[in-house]
Amino acid sequence: MTDSSSTYSTPVTESDVVSATNNVYICLITLELGSIAIKYQGLTSNPFQEHIASLLIFLVATFCHVVGLKATNKNLLATIIRHFSGVIACEALLLILVAQLFRICQCALLLW
Repeated sequence: MTDSSSTYSTPVTESDVVSATNNVYICLITLELGSIAIKYQGLTSNPFQEHIASLLIFLVATFCHVVGLKATNKNLLATIIRHFSGVIACEALLLILVAQLFRICQCALLLW
């Protein structure tokens, strides 16, 4: 007799892995953008106008990430581009978020 409530595991496909890693990058980017919005809430300065280089790096990395996702040939190069650009996009937003801390560390190293 077979039990009708038993579940069978389905094999994990490459598209499942791509979707999961894409969701991780989207979650990180959303959290970082939300943190930037909270940090600069009520201030007259715009963090994206102050950090043009980081914003451009973020936009280019996001574009490359989307191109890597939409690649029809899922080879090693597309995977590397997708992951590398996702990490760079997250790091660019992180640089905007901790820019003041970075400047303080630079000054401390210069004075040391």
